Amino acid sequence: MINAMPTTISSVKFRFMKYTASWIFLLCCSMRLSAQDIDLHFVNFSSRDGLSSSTVNAVIKDRYGFMWFGTDDGLNRFDGIRFTVYRHNVNDSTSLRSSRVLALYEDRDGNIWVGTSASLSMYDRKRNSFNHINLTNGNAARALCGDSKGNLWVGSYGGVYKYNPSRGTVKHFTVNDPVPGHLASNTVTSLYEDTHGRMWIGTNAGLQLYQPEKEQFILFVNSTNPRSISDNIIKAMVQDQKGNFWIGTNDGGLNRFIPSDSSFIRYQHIDGDPYSLRSNRLYCLANEPGGKLWVGTENGLDIFDPQTGKVQRVINDARNKYSLKGKSLRSFYIDTAGIYWVGTFQSGVSKYDKNLTSFALVQSNPFDPAGLSSPKVTSFAEAQNGDIYVGTDDGGLSLYNPSTGLFQKIPLGEAPLTILAMERSGDELWVGTYRQGIYVMNLVTKRVRHFTKEDGVSGLSNNEIFALKRDRHGNIWVGTNGQSVDIFNPKEGKFQKFEQYARGASGDKPATLAFVRAIEEDNAGNIWIASTGRGIDVFNPVLKTLKVYNRYNTGLPIEDIHTFLATNDGRVWLGTAGNGLYYFDAASASVKNIETNQRVPNSMIFKILQDEAGMIWFSTNKGISSLDIRTKGLRNYT
Repeated sequence: MINAMPTTISSVKFRFMKYTASWIFLLCCSMRLSAQDIDLHFVNFSSRDGLSSSTVNAVIKDRYGFMWFGTDDGLNRFDGIRFTVYRHNVNDSTSLRSSRVLALYEDRDGNIWVGTSASLSMYDRKRNSFNHINLTNGNAARALCGDSKGNLWVGSYGGVYKYNPSRGTVKHFTVNDPVPGHLASNTVTSLYEDTHGRMWIGTNAGLQLYQPEKEQFILFVNSTNPRSISDNIIKAMVQDQKGNFWIGTNDGGLNRFIPSDSSFIRYQHIDGDPYSLRSNRLYCLANEPGGKLWVGTENGLDIFDPQTGKVQRVINDARNKYSLKGKSLRSFYIDTAGIYWVGTFQSGVSKYDKNLTSFALVQSNPFDPAGLSSPKVTSFAEAQNGDIYVGTDDGGLSLYNPSTGLFQKIPLGEAPLTILAMERSGDELWVGTYRQGIYVMNLVTKRVRHFTKEDGVSGLSNNEIFALKRDRHGNIWVGTNGQSVDIFNPKEGKFQKFEQYARGASGDKPATLAFVRAIEEDNAGNIWIASTGRGIDVFNPVLKTLKVYNRYNTGLPIEDIHTFLATNDGRVWLGTAGNGLYYFDAASASVKNIETNQRVPNSMIFKILQDEAGMIWFSTNKGISSLDIRTKGLRNYT
């Protein structure tokens, strides 16, 4: 028998900090699985970063990679580091005619067109100045859209203009045109050309479709027919990857156009339905690469799934600096690289990079009574309603509500309380601590029991609890730091030492002074115990057999195992402290290292999980990795 040296307090603290990455991963997974709301990681830009105004009405990315933001106080060009601001200057005729920028568009030749509250202008890259196009007679150019024939369509308060820059020709459509099918209103709020080359015009008096052969417009308006468009004030339009055409309205929510009978299907806010739009007032729409729609509302960002008709609401958390700032959203831009920009009303512009933020991060704030109490998260347990119990180092126990993003602190023991392990057993939550034994909280009555070494022969062997596991019979297995394993029998209400529990077992002798780090039950009911310096004890409670596996009889490269995972295929996966990921092959009673299509980024494995699709997930010092057992494909997230 090989026994480890006692673990010092400093090494325990270091180990906690190393655990944090794996537990953050677990928290993110729990959030995604248990709530309809979604927490995305944004980088936010405001006037403190050089943005000229906190209200961003338009966003585009040009062919050179610059981001352009049209704001209430100037046009901003962003190179990824700094903002260059263009404003109206009364002493400079080549400056913008107005600092209030309402619309932006880059044409096929790379020209940047700027719609302001006073005119239409084109940015001259060579001179770093603006040329002015006298189309709107001083009216605002509030909507811009290029068509497939090279025309620029300009929506204003004086109708809509079809301008051909190469020929210098202009066609002006107004409500006063003496033809049938004229423009329904001179207030043009949005423009969009679909994949069929049809130009759609949104006004404050309905939706219109341009007929180029007649130079007239088909009008769609709201009526008592539930299949009519839901509202006459059109704010935004977009076509998805499947060709569906979507319309966002001022007070009627979202509409999908049905071409076969020129009708509409409505998607609106429903009180009490968390999967509906959070507001019927929409300002902007965007189609993301995965086929979902980003919907900018008066009350926040919704992600709409056209296949299910359901919405995920993006969380706005003022406590989290990486949360989306502002609720009233005015503009979107999504590029092909998976970077999303969100322009807001009075809250600046926010950037979400889908490539870098696969997992949401909840940060600690010790000054926030409803925030995470410590940055060192050590353990989790899920409540029946999907809330998450979070154990921390020096911050005690908290209950996290994924829907609200808020934490409720649960008082246990003496502060500061360090929690190392948690396990839910029915209506009870078992909490293993460092030096304070075990607390058991009844989740219904909130009554708390406390078990320690000082309880005598029927109590714990040690007050430092590193592992907890409920077996299929309801027994709680407790891994301690130096005194091996205790087993709690809920019927008798007391603990029994492992050497007593396994007395008379055939095979190897149980450890009495082991430093236990992980306990798992496999599909056959065997209990797996990982101990520093000893290896793995596999105990069969029915047959009363015990087998110890170590580097001498299995090929295990190290006898320091952090974590176990028993998977659906009968394997038991082992995460080691410095030698990577392995699995136990029952047929050969040996430990094997799986070959993958790329290297595991780090050999320090902290936690292993399996998702519903059978993928293996594990955390290391270099982030999180997913493993497809069938294809041996490995994907790393850092």
